[in-house]
Amino acid sequence: MSIRVAICEDDKRYLLALVETLRTDPGLDLVATARDARTALGLVAEVDVWLVDIRLPGMQGTDLAAELRRADANTKVILMTSFPAGYVLDSLHDGVRGFLHKDTPLAAVPAAIRSVHAGLRVGTDVVYETLRRHME
Repeated sequence: MSIRVAICEDDKRYLLALVETLRTDPGLDLVATARDARTALGLVAEVDVWLVDIRLPGMQGTDLAAELRRADANTKVILMTSFPAGYVLDSLHDGVRGFLHKDTPLAAVPAAIRSVHAGLRVGTDVVYETLRRHME
């Protein structure tokens, strides 16, 4: 069975790049895209893993992640950012399962989705370095 994935990303070019990457993977089923949190909240049903930009118009990605998890506790969320990962610690409390810096090669995104779907946490070196510095 394919993993049902949805994306909430306001950057049109990055969204299109993600869509193309995920559509080429036979184990993933891209079921929805949204460019803002309000639209994403209307698409909560039947999604296994959400890819969510950390900064969105109208609502932060961390808040959207919390709302998505409240609506369906089985939904897993990976936050994506091009900014320093200062939101990471708070997001872990909201059930976020992973973080991807937008510099991560797109080819690595499907593996991150599979890992999160399997119950693992994922991140990138940028995120782990931010966490390490924060905890020192």
